[in-house]
Amino acid sequence: MGNRRNFSSLIVIASTLAVCIVLLVAARAVVERFDRPSLATTTLDALNRFFPDAEEFVGVLPEDASDNEIQESEREEGARFPIYRALTGEDVTGLAVRGSGEGYGGPITVLVAVDPPDTILGVTVTGHSETTGLGDVIEDDDFLDRFAGRTGGDPIAIGEDIDNISGATWSAEGTAEAVRNALARAEGAMP
Repeated sequence: MGNRRNFSSLIVIASTLAVCIVLLVAARAVVERFDRPSLATTTLDALNRFFPDAEEFVGVLPEDASDNEIQESEREEGARFPIYRALTGEDVTGLAVRGSGEGYGGPITVLVAVDPPDTILGVTVTGHSETTGLGDVIEDDDFLDRFAGRTGGDPIAIGEDIDNISGATWSAEGTAEAVRNALARAEGAMP
């Protein structure tokens, strides 16, 4: 009889512990969601960093915009355009173009700033699901700065003109793919 009581007590303790773990994981997810800056804030910060002299930014929907991009651009808060033009007066001083590629943990999205005609000024990662402490190094300036100065005519290839990240090859490859896709979209978008 004592063994049954001990076994029942263990089941109650294990069940309580499992419920507590689930609640803690759920609470952490909620807190992380509210801790992150909004897409609009992140985009505006990147635009201001890339084009400090610009007077305004105008979102552009190119002819090949997807239904999802059109819907995102029509939302009142957190508008997400595939292309932003940096304007000083009426002159376009640069573009910021979104691109995506496939990393180890899923899609990697970037915002690539280019000046006329197509030289990369900078890259910022706007979304990814890469492994914490390994693949997430794609967010580090040391890695992203490797893209600056490259053009649409460069291969933008890991191991060829961009140094790899040891232990995070898929993440680096996905980021390079995202940058190449953004540069392809930027072609012809400069008026």
